[in-house]
Amino acid sequence: MHSSGGPQGQAKDTMMNWDDLKFVLAVAECGSVSAGARHLGMNHTTVLRRIAQIEDAMQLSIFEHQASGYKVTREGARVVASAARIRAELQALDRTLTAGSLELDGQIRLTTTDSLMMTVIGPALSEFQRGHPRIMIELLITNQVVDLARRQADVAIRPTRTVPQGMQASRVASLRFALYASRRYLQTDPGAPNLRSDWLVTEESLMLSPTQYWMRTHHPHAKEKVRADSFVALARLAEQGQGLAVLPCFLGDTAELVRIGAPLADIDTSLWVMTPADMAGAARIDAFCKHMTVAIQKQADLLEGRLTVSQKTME
Repeated sequence: MHSSGGPQGQAKDTMMNWDDLKFVLAVAECGSVSAGARHLGMNHTTVLRRIAQIEDAMQLSIFEHQASGYKVTREGARVVASAARIRAELQALDRTLTAGSLELDGQIRLTTTDSLMMTVIGPALSEFQRGHPRIMIELLITNQVVDLARRQADVAIRPTRTVPQGMQASRVASLRFALYASRRYLQTDPGAPNLRSDWLVTEESLMLSPTQYWMRTHHPHAKEKVRADSFVALARLAEQGQGLAVLPCFLGDTAELVRIGAPLADIDTSLWVMTPADMAGAARIDAFCKHMTVAIQKQADLLEGRLTVSQKTME
C-alpha cells in the first residue's frame, strides 16, 4: 500500500502518536478501510489518506491490498502489535484514573439490550438519576456483545451464561423464556404450535442464541416468517398477529400477548451487572452498580416468568 515519494535512504521524522496508531489498528482489526472508517466514525477517504501518510512517514508498507481486504504485512505486524499494546496501556491508565475518583459525579457509559431498557432497567435508571443528578448516563443500546475491557462501556447489564474474565459481576436473576402469540393469531391457528404455524425468530447473531438452539431442537422444520435481531421487534410483530415468538418472559408478559405453556426450562440464562474489576473502586461506578443490582432484583418475579404483571397464559 505504501509508495515512497522521497529519495532512497532519506531520513524522515517517524515519531508516531496515538491519533496515527488508531487508524492502523482500526484497519487491521476491521479488515478493510471501509470497515475501519465506520468503526472510527470517519469517511473512507480520510482513513485511506491517513494510512498513506503514516506509511510514507515510516517508510514501510503496513498493509497489502488484496481482493479479500487489507492484509497486514510482515513489517506492519510489528506496528499493529505495538499499537495494540499502547492502546491497552492507555485504557489501563484511563481505568486507573477513573477508579481513583471518589466523587459522585461525571459520566457512566452503560450498555444493555433494547428489551431490558424498555422494561426493567428504565425505571431503575430514572430512580438512580433522581438521587445522583450530577452523574450523566450515556446509553449504548445494542443486542451485540460490547467489550468492556476496551472501555467501549463502563457497565454492562445483560444476559450471559459466562462472565468474561477481569469483570466484577453481580448476578441479578435468572432470565426465562416462553412461547407467545396474540389472541388474534391463536384464533387462526388454534393448534399452535404445529407445522403450519408461522414463526418469528431471532437471527443467529443475536446474543441470546439459546432461543435459536431451542428452535432447532424442538421445531427444526418451522416455517420462519420473520427473522430479527431484536426481541422488541419480534414482540411487536407477534402483537400484530404475525405469528409465534419465543420471548423473554419479562417482555412477553408485559405485551398484549398470550403465553403458550410454561417457561422453556432448557434455555434459562442469567442476568448480570458487570464492570471491569479495575474500575469497581470508582465511587460513581460502585454506587451505580449497587443501585441497579438491588433495583432490578426487585423485578425478579417478572424476569423469572412468575407472571406478576398478568395471568395471561394458555396451557
